[in-house]
Amino acid sequence: MMSSGLFFDVDGTLIDSRADLAAAVNLTRRYYNLPEYAVDTVVGFVGDGIRNLALRSFSDLPDPAQDEALTVLRRFYAEHEVDETVLYPGVAAWLPALKSAGFRLAVITNKPTPDTEHILDVLGVSAWFDEIIGAGGAFPIKPAPDAIFHLIEKFDLDRRSSWMLGDNHTDMAAARLGGIKRGYAEWGFGNLRGEGYDAAFPDFSAFARAMLNSAD
Repeated sequence: MMSSGLFFDVDGTLIDSRADLAAAVNLTRRYYNLPEYAVDTVVGFVGDGIRNLALRSFSDLPDPAQDEALTVLRRFYAEHEVDETVLYPGVAAWLPALKSAGFRLAVITNKPTPDTEHILDVLGVSAWFDEIIGAGGAFPIKPAPDAIFHLIEKFDLDRRSSWMLGDNHTDMAAARLGGIKRGYAEWGFGNLRGEGYDAAFPDFSAFARAMLNSAD
């Protein structure tokens, strides 16, 4: 019998990283003597990778400074990425249960891989994942479905019973293009931008329970 895969976005799905993302952006803006943004403004820029976050956050800088600003942002974020970031309720409790039930668990995120690995390690959940795939590695970022194809093939997974859980249009589009089910994390801070989903969940516990019930 083929196994099923559960693939997770990170920001807005596994972790609440809003405060640290906003802090890194505002430290960078301060570095360039620019006024700071409200947290909600920065959150609206998140979801399409750190380069797009930088382009949106520093659009008021002259073009020649854009690449440098990205480098500065990376440095500030690396220094402060787990100051206030926390797991969403239920994540730490349910990941072991999903793993024990036989699911293959993986992360597919547009956050850079080193940042992702460090944060999940500090928060104590990295060991539950069979693979962590972030930006800057072998695969293009979501909505490209390449990472999904890789995991389906590597672990010989049943596409029909595998899910991508995320809060953003990039997650839903990647799952659609990858031919797997789309779970929408209603607790997150992404934007669907018209993308659909197969099921919506109010919290991580609801998602986990649904997956465990489907495996019975």
